[in-house]
Amino acid sequence: MPKHFTFSLPPSIYFGREAWRALDVQEKIAICIVSKSTYKNDYLISTLVNIFKASNSTISFIEKSSGEPSSEIIDSIVKLIPSDCNMILGVGGGSVLDTAKYIAMLLVSGGVCLDYEYGEREIIGSIPTYLIPTTAGSGSEMTPYSVIQNSASGRKFTISDPCMFPNASYIDPELTHQVPLNSSIASGLDAFIHSMEASLNQIGNPIISPLSQKGLELSFINLPLLSAGFANDELRSNLSFASLLGGYSISHVRTGLIHTISVAIAEYTQESHGLLNARVLPYAIRYNIQHFNGLLAQIINQSTQQNFVSDIEAATYLIEWIEDILKAVQLKEITNNSIGENIDHLCDRVLQDKTLPHVNPAPIDRDTLARMFREMSINGI
Repeated sequence: MPKHFTFSLPPSIYFGREAWRALDVQEKIAICIVSKSTYKNDYLISTLVNIFKASNSTISFIEKSSGEPSSEIIDSIVKLIPSDCNMILGVGGGSVLDTAKYIAMLLVSGGVCLDYEYGEREIIGSIPTYLIPTTAGSGSEMTPYSVIQNSASGRKFTISDPCMFPNASYIDPELTHQVPLNSSIASGLDAFIHSMEASLNQIGNPIISPLSQKGLELSFINLPLLSAGFANDELRSNLSFASLLGGYSISHVRTGLIHTISVAIAEYTQESHGLLNARVLPYAIRYNIQHFNGLLAQIINQSTQQNFVSDIEAATYLIEWIEDILKAVQLKEITNNSIGENIDHLCDRVLQDKTLPHVNPAPIDRDTLARMFREMSINGI
């Protein structure tokens, strides 16, 4: 039993068909709905608008453009939000939900997006935020995190504060049926890696570990079926639950080397976050392979009912499993030169993650990182 760990319960969770109908709509509020333009005339959005109108609330609607949120987009959105807004509702995938949480924070804490990139400005609060995910993977509906790209430098960064937990999340697996296969697989892989990294975290949390393990089990069973083209209600529900568990896991036990490397490489590719994480996974696993001390084999065995006797055997299975899933998607280019010519910068970017050495199985050092990035530049990812 570990001597030290922390645990908290936010947000409130409503899961199941039309879970969003449990949204507590108070009288005469000023609400801003953040969503993609493709959802504006959607049944869900139109129904929500009618519900809010029935409560005599005022409604503003922000259409977030496609792609990951950038500092420029965040600042432009904040300028459009009415000054009396006292509730944010995010409806969409992970980038929309991250956007909703960030602007809710800015409306209380003030300033502009990049004031918070390096922690130069203190987060002091956030207006009430409610989230309805339409993808199954990012887990943003469960976390106090928001991942943003610096529009000028291309650098991705994460801000986090307990006030950024959503007040409630409404998870309706049926909403994920409209998501294209490529995006569904990318999202599912992201959720899988959330649970995997939480399970391999060297600090751990005895309350979270069983949840991470369940997330892995659901992913190992359902992602191959999804990649083969099966997408019935039960599978979508299982993947939505895996996303919930993955998000909850990283809220209490942070992500690891896979995510840190992925964020470093992100400025050199337009690859989706989930698929980039999956492509990085083999390199991060090999980086740590001599330091798992049987933990990887234990996790894989429990998740798949296999009987691997070593971490190396489990790693081989895991990497082949990931590669099989990736065969079902179209990957975007990451040029070998972009990695090979920027190894120092990539190492610097990983080393900026000051808490990574406390949770990663292997020591984090520049020489080993440089060798890993050289291997990427030679073999590709």
